[in-house]
Amino acid sequence: TYGMRMGILNALFGGILIGPFMPLNVQDHISQEPVNWIMRIIIFIVIALIIGAFSDYGRQSKERITQLLTHNENTGLKNIEAIKREKTVDGIPKTIVIFSIKGFRETMSLFGYNFENQITQKIAEKLNEILKLYDNAELYQYYGMQFLLKVKNHHGSEDADEIISLIKNLDKSILVVEN
Repeated sequence: TYGMRMGILNALFGGILIGPFMPLNVQDHISQEPVNWIMRIIIFIVIALIIGAFSDYGRQSKERITQLLTHNENTGLKNIEAIKREKTVDGIPKTIVIFSIKGFRETMSLFGYNFENQITQKIAEKLNEILKLYDNAELYQYYGMQFLLKVKNHHGSEDADEIISLIKNLDKSILVVEN
């Protein structure tokens, strides 16, 4: 349950705890040799290593699967599944904006899938640059070239309006991919 490190620590502690105090023969009160309880400690540790390794592997696999389900692999942005898994009741009003890049499909049909991924990454980088200034804003990749912006309104919606304005200004910028 606790993974390999804590498993080894528990095995060592348990082996030492019962080691010298467990008699070889209870009726005759014959104590066991140190070799016996040292071997028991080694066996406990080996078992803890094996079970702990499986536990750690299972935990890492679960985290990886969750990462794949809740993030876009290309951009690293959280996706709609991440939003569904969030606890939404925190008492803070939020502004949610969904926006998309117009004419994207037509342009990408000329250049192909790999170029589409590169463009998506560049746009996500640009959006993240804007949002670095705002600790109350989160960006999600909704679908393809659709993005979702969530802004926690601590002091009204001024931040949301400002962010939306900065995003609209991206229309006037030039995006360079592979020269």
